[in-house]
Amino acid sequence: MMDYIRSKLSELSVEELKSILNDEDHFEKIMWDLESEDKTLVSLNESNDKLRDELKAKALENQELQHQIETSRNQIICNYENFHHKKSELQETLDKLKEMNSRIQPPILSEKLLSLSTDCDEESEQIAENFLHKNISIDTFISRYINSRGAGYLKKIKADKIKKTKPDQ
Repeated sequence: MMDYIRSKLSELSVEELKSILNDEDHFEKIMWDLESEDKTLVSLNESNDKLRDELKAKALENQELQHQIETSRNQIICNYENFHHKKSELQETLDKLKEMNSRIQPPILSEKLLSLSTDCDEESEQIAENFLHKNISIDTFISRYINSRGAGYLKKIKADKIKKTKPDQ
């Protein structure tokens, strides 16, 4: 094929060759003539056109894939940020749980219950004082006093029970 083109170009005069170099229309006319004479050139141009179309289709496909990649990347970034947010929330919850757990350790819980029991005892004594000074009626005294003494007694029993339990129970 190259030999064919060389032979055709060698038949041209120097002026015609210069004209081909300087005039694009003349170049296209010569190429058109060569193509019509040699079917190999026609198939080569058809192959070039086909490859150009395939490359254009691949470029469009790559642009679509690039868009999908960017969308997926953004979703991954959002999921990553969401993961760290949830991880932070979980850590806060665990910290609160540890704090609450430390508050309910048997010795600490027992002390708090004993303190509350003492508060109930003091409240019941205050109720008795109010009754003795005739500040409250007998019905009010009985209900408040029994409730206060009963609550104090229950808290004291619970505190004793907790003291007796082992830490791993």
